[in-house]
Formats: sequence, structure tokens, C-alpha cells
Amino acid sequence: MTSRHYRPAIFLGILLSGAHWLPGQEVDATVTGQVTTHRGESLGNAQVSIRNTITGITRETQSDPGGVYVVRFLQAGIYDILVMVEGRQEGVLNSFLLRAGQTLRLDFRLHPLLGVEKQVSPTYTWMQTESVAVRRLVERRNIRDLPLNGRNFVQLTQLLPGVVAGTPGSLATRQGRASLAEASPETGVTVIGANGARDSANRYFLDGVEFLDLQSNSYPFAPSIDALTEVKVETSTYSSLYGAAPGAQVDLITQSGGAKYHGAAWLFNRNDFFSQARDVVAGETLAPPRLNRNQYGFNLGGPTTVPRVISPESTSFFFLNYEGGRLREGLVSEPLRVPPVAMRTGDFRGLTNARTGEPILLRDPLGVGIQGNVAPNAALSEPAAVFLGYVPGPNAEEGPFNFRTPDRKARARQEQAIARLDQNLAADNLLTGRFAFNETSEKGAPLWGKDERFNLARAQNLLGQYTRSISATRVNQFRLGWNRLADRESFGSSGEPDLDVAGKMGLTHAANRPLDYGPPNIRIDGPDGVFDVFALPRPGGPRERVNNTWQISNTMAWQQGNHTLRFGGDWLNKRYTLRQARDPRGTLVFDGSYTGSALADFLLGYVRSAEIAPTPTVVRLGTNWGSLFVDDDWRVRPNLSISLGMRYDQIPNFSARDGRMVNIEQSGFALTGLVTPQTSRFGRRMTMASPTNLGPRFGIAWSPARLPNTVVRAGYGWYFTPNLPGAAFRMGEAEQETRAAAVQGSLTGEPDTFLANPFAAVPADSGFNLAISVDPYLRESYIQHWNLSLQRRVPLGFRLDASYAGSKGTRLMTTIDDLNRPVEVVDPRETGLAPLNERRRFPAFARPVAGEKSIGNSIYHSLQTSASRSSQYGLEMVLAYTLSSCYSGPTDSGGQVEGGAYAGRIQDLYNLRADRSLCAFDVRHRFTGSVIYETNIRGVPLLKWLFDGWRIAAIPTLSSGMPAPVFFNVDTTGTGFPSRPDQLAGQSGMLPAGDRTWERWFNVDAFAATGFARFGTSPRTGAVRLPGVINMDMSFARAFNLRDDRKVEFRAEVFNVANHFNPPPGSLDLNLQSQGFGSIGGGVQGVTTRVIQLAVKIQF
Repeated sequence: MTSRHYRPAIFLGILLSGAHWLPGQEVDATVTGQVTTHRGESLGNAQVSIRNTITGITRETQSDPGGVYVVRFLQAGIYDILVMVEGRQEGVLNSFLLRAGQTLRLDFRLHPLLGVEKQVSPTYTWMQTESVAVRRLVERRNIRDLPLNGRNFVQLTQLLPGVVAGTPGSLATRQGRASLAEASPETGVTVIGANGARDSANRYFLDGVEFLDLQSNSYPFAPSIDALTEVKVETSTYSSLYGAAPGAQVDLITQSGGAKYHGAAWLFNRNDFFSQARDVVAGETLAPPRLNRNQYGFNLGGPTTVPRVISPESTSFFFLNYEGGRLREGLVSEPLRVPPVAMRTGDFRGLTNARTGEPILLRDPLGVGIQGNVAPNAALSEPAAVFLGYVPGPNAEEGPFNFRTPDRKARARQEQAIARLDQNLAADNLLTGRFAFNETSEKGAPLWGKDERFNLARAQNLLGQYTRSISATRVNQFRLGWNRLADRESFGSSGEPDLDVAGKMGLTHAANRPLDYGPPNIRIDGPDGVFDVFALPRPGGPRERVNNTWQISNTMAWQQGNHTLRFGGDWLNKRYTLRQARDPRGTLVFDGSYTGSALADFLLGYVRSAEIAPTPTVVRLGTNWGSLFVDDDWRVRPNLSISLGMRYDQIPNFSARDGRMVNIEQSGFALTGLVTPQTSRFGRRMTMASPTNLGPRFGIAWSPARLPNTVVRAGYGWYFTPNLPGAAFRMGEAEQETRAAAVQGSLTGEPDTFLANPFAAVPADSGFNLAISVDPYLRESYIQHWNLSLQRRVPLGFRLDASYAGSKGTRLMTTIDDLNRPVEVVDPRETGLAPLNERRRFPAFARPVAGEKSIGNSIYHSLQTSASRSSQYGLEMVLAYTLSSCYSGPTDSGGQVEGGAYAGRIQDLYNLRADRSLCAFDVRHRFTGSVIYETNIRGVPLLKWLFDGWRIAAIPTLSSGMPAPVFFNVDTTGTGFPSRPDQLAGQSGMLPAGDRTWERWFNVDAFAATGFARFGTSPRTGAVRLPGVINMDMSFARAFNLRDDRKVEFRAEVFNVANHFNPPPGSLDLNLQSQGFGSIGGGVQGVTTRVIQLAVKIQF
């Protein structure tokens, strides 16, 4: 047995051996400082007592001989501190706020008790003098009082400089993990990207326990914002306590109970009665679609009556949260383009090119009798006719569209509960337990009648934590965590015999499981435009997913003079199971290669390409992670701190728990042969485990003596990220899928693959025909972060921050659509051209072979500024602006998952440098803000009664659009892969803002069809920019006191106050062959809605 088999046991043994290690998540706060005489001489053995005013729990320590004291592992909350030295003043500060992860410095200068006040306050600053990380702490008031659309914590994280919304169309944005199962494939607003990292490079925690959906590294559910006391976000140069993700580290901190009972109950409702909708493109006011969304729940916290059997000094507190939700939502009718009635019968008279309007004269490659653009009925494909029986006929005429979808409705349900118990054992020992549960179910809105998506997801998260003060300078903490997510997906056609469309079409190889019933995925896209036909939300079959993570940490912090040492590690066991059929009904493409019309090709059954993978598979993956780190915060001088750290991450790729995997190994870009765990040089995992994932961290914080209220910070760090399980899943799936097939129709103009039996040449058992090629030397990606920042406090209570932040990504996961492309670029129309599979570089694999390598790279530069003001005179605000640029190559997709709908794909495998372009998530300008103002009216009683006590809050957002490619979808090179269009030299794809119209959003004249025997010249991304965002959300609230500590609050929240139309990225037509190329909504429709949400909350 090799040493790698012992590594998980080694890590677990270290953590449980009695050595005191620190975990990689700072969810607690620290108070530190120095006690000196009035002349600056150190005072050792000073008694320091710090008391949580909510729970009444007191922590005590003493200063060391240098006068330095540290109190660690304090829960976020309100505190009092008392410092006592015999014969001297008492140092006192009452009711100060501590935030999660914060290190607050309070220095006390104590005079002798001779003619002076008995008490003295410390010198302190709310500037960030003890940390070099780029972070933001969002406290309970902001979480509770800001108008958060959907009541989702993610909107809070997007207010931080350097943070953008997720990449439209990425895997994370497509998964419904936000409140009430909300997803955001169009806008990405339910996830984030940070400082040049992909939106799959973040790591989320709930009270320090990893809180992830392993498939996409997104969060498994959105906790009730009323259950959270703080949200902490770190985006750059964070300490060695954090690892296994180079993007944002997001800590969600739940509330705890207190010495007094407290609670709240609430109801938030949004209804179409209070909504306003208008079609900006058509210039019409619309009746808003049906909407009834309710979110309701309660909090309850306080002391328990648990007997004090452990210690007579023990005190315990509980906290309970419940939130439920119900959604009934209608969707605005959409314009589509379906096959016209006449053409369904073979009559193509009047057929024109969708872009130019020029007539198309059909070719008759097989001599079936096409005359005058009319095909005889006998020549029409019977499977095509069966399929069209499920596609409704035209019912409208609006520009390029001929069909309007009927009224559609979606619904969702959510149930969520969080329970927490904090048991104080003696003065300095704390035991914490917390369990969170969430269940969401959703029914999507059908487009064709029975194509809706059903999903049921259940998530659980558990925390067990023990914190113990060993001495005045050492604190130990043990943490056990568990996170689980299970979801089940099906479609409206599942189990419906009448909707076994693939079976009724007679498609060979198609799955016959009732669960997989539905239509094949048919794409009709050619010179005559794009046609919409019956399809399910995705081509794959229904699926079930389960992922589990167990986490163990044993922790310690040690104060040694001016050094604060933190060293430790954690161990995680991750398991991921997925059941599905990858493509049970097949995907078939018709592009007009044979007749000159994509629709005519379909009706005649001339298939350009087809693939299928019908076998149900069950893939069970697992891996063990281990991390070790050391961190030293060294206070060199009172105004100078240096942070030094090192982290080691052992984060190997997933492997099949049952040993069932298959891979096509590669050497460089050469395919070498099939291997299994039994024959792979790396055993069960099939890929090398990296032994050298060492990430150094360095930072400095300096407060210039001659520049009071100023802090200069700089930092550098090296951060590794684990690979997503997608590549390992594909290797496990390929070992079980032995009926997969992929065929390419002839490229020479004469069809040889037909809809009646597209897989005729494929044997019933095709072997490992789904196997992909994962580089056996696949390495973990890493990103280097650096920043230089200036922070200054200015008059009127403002704090200004300005920083340069950059990052460089190396060895990024890169998904390659086909490693087996022909090397030679040819004209596919050439007579006598050899079949594609015979021209492939490795003809032994007579098919496309998807690949995975760690060869990607990126570079990010930004100027990040913010202005913040703590609450003074009723006004509190944070304004942030980021100017940035990000470049990457050769693609932003990795881990065998889509990096975004507009991330672009590698065009020329043998010229990867040509695919370096803007990152798919590049946002050049982004401004965000959060403002809370409370009125305070004095004087005239009537005015005070009317206007006093109102709270007005706003979140403004202005953001430029992300880059996008222009699509052509024509194989001009004979390689089996579509080229991008040409971008004409000297022409920009963008138009000045004043020249844009809904019909012409960008410069369509800058792009042209690519000539044959070469690739297109337009970039992978950045040919154009997607529409940006201009939005303002506001709330108006007023609370009324009932009696004692009880009050009731009424609130109105308005989302999209100006009812401004922000075109979703999908409304911009980027297909060069489309009839609406360059337009928003085809120049026909652009609907915007202002939504008003009313709420009532009772607090006690």
C-alpha cells in the first residue's frame, strides 16, 4: 500500500491526537490590546473582564508582562470591558459592537488614582488595523433592514467592491438554491464571483461548517435572513486560516439566545395587485402576471431551564428559527418561431434567408423530387411528422415570430428551521450545538404544456463545537460539522406514455424507461433561421443527487508577547452520488447543410449530427481533504502589524467508491488508450494527487504616525482550489454507459444519416463510447492574490477605502469539447473528402472525445473604492465602486460543467492563444450602495407624530454588462466543430449608447459569415457586451411601540423603483443566422415589472 492511502488517517489522527489546532474559519471575534501606564510603561497581570450584554457571559484573562491581553473566540454581539490594576484607574468601555471575524484593538493607559477620574476609556479605532484581508462584515441591522429582493443573503455579498453577480448560464446560476428555489440562469443574481475568480471558486460556511453544494460549489440553501446575526465576506489576501477556494469566503453566522427571552414573527407578501408591468419595446402598459409570494416565520431565543449538572456556574441559551414560503407566479407570454403550417407539409415556397431576406432555392441532394421548393409527401420523414404533432402551429404574427406562448404558471414551496443551543460551562468554556434544515419543492412553468421541471431538494447542516480557555494565553476549540444535500428532479413528461415522443418516432437506442419519456432534443438552426420546437428544460434525463460532507477541526490560538500564533488544520470527508441517464432520448442537429434550409433538412430527415446516451447510471464518488496551516500576527510596533502564514491543502480529486471508472489517458494532447483503476498508474483516483499544495500568505498593516486616522495595508497570498467532481463523474458514468453513440452526417452535401434511424451504424453495445479523456496529471488550480490599500477616516463620520487588487489564475480547469479533432482544416464541401472519423487525429477513437486539462490561466486588475459611514444622525451608508478588467484563456469552462452561456468555446484546438479574451464574467464598471436613514423629528407634535421614526433604506446598483461572443454554428473547417463568425477589421461590435435601439443593440454590420476552410476571426468573448443593470430597490418602514420591549413594524419594499427595463442577457440575439440577430427580444418585446412587497413584523 502506498503512502497516499494513509494520508486521510494521518490527518484525522493529527486532529484528534490532543494537539490543539485552529480551524480554517473565523466565525468568532477577538479583542486585544495593551495595558500601560500613562507614561507608556507596560502593566503586567492586569485583570481583564469582558461581558456579553446579551447573554451575561463573562470571559476573564490577564495581561502578560508586556501588558498585552487577548480574548479570543467571542461570539458576535454587544460587549462591556473592564480592566483593573490595583492603585490605578479602571479601564472601561461599555456597549461596543463585535463582529464575526473582527479583531478589535482596545489600548488602555491607566493613571494612578490621585486626583483623576476613577474610570478611563481606551484608545481605539474602528479602522481595520489588525487585518490585511479584503473583507466586509454585514451586521444584523443591515441584514434585517435593507430591502433584499427575495430575502436572500447573496444580495448583501454583492455590495462589496470586487464582487459581481454570477456568470449567466453557469451551473451555479441554474440551480435553484436561493429562497423559494429561485435560480438565476439569466442574470446570475443568486450567486457571486469575486476578484477575477469563477463563480464556482467560492466557499460558503454556516457557523464555520462547510455549506456547499458539491456539484457547483454554491450554497445548498439560503438561510432565513432573520436567523442570521452577521454575514462575513472575504475576497482577497485572507489569512492561512482559509483555503480550498480562491474566490470569496462567505461565513453566515446564526443568532444565539440571550439572558432574556426575545423573539419576532413576520409575514412578507408580494402580490400582482401591487405590481406594475410595461412592455418597453412595444410601448404598452401590461397587466402584471399572476403573483402571490408569501414568506413567514418566527424567531424565539432566551435562557433554557437545563439543569446545571456539569457545573454550578453553567448557563445555557437557545435560539429557534422557522421560515416557510409559498409562491404562485405567472410568466409573461413569450414570442417564439415555430415551423409554419405550409412548410410542415413540404411546401417551402417563399422560403428566405433569415438575415438577408433573399430567397432560398432548395437543393435536392438525393433526387427525391423537390420542385419549385416543394417536396413530395412521400419524401417527408415520418418521425419528423410525428414530432411536429407535439409542436403547436402558428397563432400570431409579430415581426419574425409566429407563435405566442399561453399563460404559464410556476409554483414553489419552502420549509426551513434552525435550532441552536449554547451551553456555558464555567467561566471560559462554551459548548455550542446547531442544526439547520431546509426543504424546497418547485414546479417550473411549462412552455409547451408538459415540459415543466419538478424538483424536490432537502438540505441539512449540523454543528457541534466546544471552546475552552486553557490559560490566559491559550484557547482551544473543537468543531464537528456535517452538511448534506439531496435533490430529485423529474419532468412533466416523465411517466406519461402519451409523451413518449422518442419512442413514437421510432428512434433506435432511445431509452424506454417511463421516467425518461419525452421528446428528443432537436435543434433546427440554419440559413433560414432558428425554429423553436417541443423540448424539455435540458436534454438529460431525470436525476437524483446526494452529497455529504463530514468535517472535523481541533483548534488553538496562542498569545506570545507581540505575536499571536494560530496553527491548525481540518479534515473533511466528501461523498457525492448522482443517478441519471445523460441523454436518454438523443440530441439531433439540423443545420441546412444538405438542402440549404435547416427546416427542410429536418422534414426530410437529413441529420447533420446526433448523439445519445440512454443507459441509467449510478455514480458514487468520494474524497478526503486535509489541511494544515500556521499563522502569525506580529505587532512589530504600536502602528505596524505583520501577518505571516503558510497553508498546506491536500485536496485530491474525487474517485469512484466502487472502483468503477474508465478514462482515455492522454500524453500532452495525444490520446493514448483506455485505462481503469486496475490499470491506471494512479489507482482508484485515476489522477495524480499533488503533494506540494503550499500556499504562503503575507500582509502588512501600517498606521503612519504623521497621518492620523489612516491605515495602509498590503497583502499577498497563494490559494488553491479543488477540482469540481464533474470530470470524475464522467469517468464513472462512462464505465456504466455502454450504449452511447455519436454520429456525424456526411460533410460533402449528400446526407447519409437519417432521422428514421440515425444510429443505424452503431452496435447495440458500443463499449466505452462515452469515455472522455482526463489528464492523469490533472492538478489543482491556484490563484495568486495581491492588494495595496489605503483606508482613511474623514469628517462627517465617513471612512474612505481605496485599493488596487489583482489576481492571477494558473492551471485552471479547462474543458475541451473534442481532443480528437482533425489537425488539417479543410473545405467540408470538397468532393471526395474522407469521412470525418477517418480524418481524426486518433482514428482508433472514431468519435469526438471530450477532454479535461489544467491549462487555463487568467489575470485580473481592479481599482476598488468605497465610502462608508456608521450610523450618525440617523444616516448609515456604504457606497462602493469597482473599475476592473479580467482576461483568460483558452476558456472559462472547466470540470466538465458549463462556465456560462456566454463563456465561449475553444475554436482552434491547435492555436489556443487565439482563444485568449475577456473573462466571461468581466464587468468593467460596477457601483453599488446601501443606505439606511431614520427620521428624527422634534418640535411640532403633529409633525413628529406623522414623520418621526420612519426608516428609509435603499440599494442602488449600476453595472456594465458582461462580454459575450457572437455565434455562427456552421462547421466551416471540416473538423466537426462550429466556427465563430468573422469580425470585420476596424469595426467594433458595440454601438454608442445613443445609437442603440431595441432592433439594433449592437453593430451587426461588424460581423459576417466565415469563409470555408478556415476559422472565424471574432473573439471567444467580448465581441459585444451584454446589457448592463440599472436598478434601485427601496423600503419604507415604521415601528410602533406596544408596551415594554414589544413593538410592531409595518414595511413596504419596492423592487425596481423606476420600473427600468434591464434586458436579460438571453433576450439579446447573438446568432448570426437568426432572423432577430442583434435585437433585444426580437425587437418585439421587452417587459419590465415593478414589484411592491408589504410586510408586518412583531418583535419582543
